[in-house]
Amino acid sequence: MKHRLAAALAAFVTALATVTGTFLTATTAHADTSAGAPVLADGFGLTQVSDPSLVDNPYIPADTPTDFRITVDSAQVANAPGTVGHHIRIVLPSDYYSNPGKRYPVLYLLNGSPGDPCDYFDASFYGQSNMPKFDGIKNSSGMIIVMPDGGARSWYTNWLMQNTEAGAQNWENFEIDQVVPFIDANLRTVADRAHRGIAGISMGGFGALHLAQLHPDMFSQVASLSGEDDLSRNEMIFREVMVASMTNQDTQVPAALIDLLAPGQRAWSACHPVSDPYAPSVSNTDAMYGTPYPFSVVTPPFNDSLWTAADPTENASAFSGMNVSLYVGNGKSLPDNDEFWLESESQHFDAALVNAGQHPYFVDFGGGAGWGSCDGGHDHTCWDQDLFDLLPRMQAAFAGAPAAPVTSVGQVTVANQGLCLDVRNGAFLDNMPVQVYGCNGTVPQSWTVGYGNTVRAMGKCLDVSGGGIADGTGVDLYACNGTGAQNWVPQADGTLLNPQSGRCLSDANWGGAGTQTVIWDCGSGTDQQWTLPKATA
Repeated sequence: MKHRLAAALAAFVTALATVTGTFLTATTAHADTSAGAPVLADGFGLTQVSDPSLVDNPYIPADTPTDFRITVDSAQVANAPGTVGHHIRIVLPSDYYSNPGKRYPVLYLLNGSPGDPCDYFDASFYGQSNMPKFDGIKNSSGMIIVMPDGGARSWYTNWLMQNTEAGAQNWENFEIDQVVPFIDANLRTVADRAHRGIAGISMGGFGALHLAQLHPDMFSQVASLSGEDDLSRNEMIFREVMVASMTNQDTQVPAALIDLLAPGQRAWSACHPVSDPYAPSVSNTDAMYGTPYPFSVVTPPFNDSLWTAADPTENASAFSGMNVSLYVGNGKSLPDNDEFWLESESQHFDAALVNAGQHPYFVDFGGGAGWGSCDGGHDHTCWDQDLFDLLPRMQAAFAGAPAAPVTSVGQVTVANQGLCLDVRNGAFLDNMPVQVYGCNGTVPQSWTVGYGNTVRAMGKCLDVSGGGIADGTGVDLYACNGTGAQNWVPQADGTLLNPQSGRCLSDANWGGAGTQTVIWDCGSGTDQQWTLPKATA
């Protein structure tokens, strides 16, 4: 087992060196802001910050109105050493500005380890064509492509322990509860499951599967490109790799293997200072999912049940109703190539999906022959061809999805004092009161009407608290669930009826700014006269 683990870790590090490189060649100077790019509003716990790493950086391409980067700060995930926040790269379709009434599906594309979306997918990374095919079709794919930061070793999960040397590591929260609603609020997306996909490379491949497994209501398309698709005890070696990326020099992996992780200072992203991507070392090996072994006396739950719960292969049934795409090779059958070890993982996951009655799209490109310029390894030559194959297929799937409803987006105002419907404190939390407040054009006052009979803000639904039906029952924000408490029907007289209760949305007692809304017997008062936004798509 130790020999097999050593070989895999060595291949893992060799692949990382291939991807991240040691030498960077200057390209066009990069500016921190892009003339013509959309102005994005902070919200959902994300605050945009000025980032020195993006200013006049000669090693990354300049932003354009359809391909640009922002940097955000979030309390959910600690900043990497020497950085001010987390990068999100956004690619817009070429017709985004010429068709202002059009809405687009979204693909969330996740980076591998160690990586940063600032430059992970760049076509000009280290001065050569890194992903030329992806670069050639990314703006003509018919979708918005969002590349959110996944850190160097996040594995796109909420770590079990949040008090380690690494600080806050709630990556699932960051991606799902913050980035997705931030994008939906700021860009013209089709904000439903049928028009949202997620894909990733290597660590990002696992991340895409993991987030889709936990949130099947959010994604209809999911793809893993050379990902860690099987975390079962049969593939213990990759549990060890994940632990090793987390613990770095302080790992309990046998001492002889520590050097294989190549800890120490190196250039791994043009948007980070020269550093060790796996710093700071995390001393507790159980920090992510508890013990990776069947039994432990140290950390609850004292077994590997959390690893099993996160294993896509063990939970293949969770992907029911999704289009799943898998890409992997065999590293030319060389054990010192990371792809050699990943092939069996993808085969296991494919078999589990088939056994669960699903029909995955599985490409095993072997040693790379016939798969573009792929060399069969765990590197960009193969991932470029993977994406070149994936994006048109995903575009066709989105085009064949049920037509998006005609929606209205904007402020909802009440005749009484001309106040706006507002999520109190702008908090993206279930049960947060919905109030009336002075109109200010912020995200908590941006409502979407037209998805069924729901009224939505910040990715959640206007909801009668507890499904109540009595006069005076408060109205709040809650995860959309299709219940009658979230059913609102505009009436000809300007009222907004909740059929389940037979009552209407009301500015309680004409209370004015800061007053929580309630349901009340429908009437003709200005406290129940609501103006909804006009349809824009």
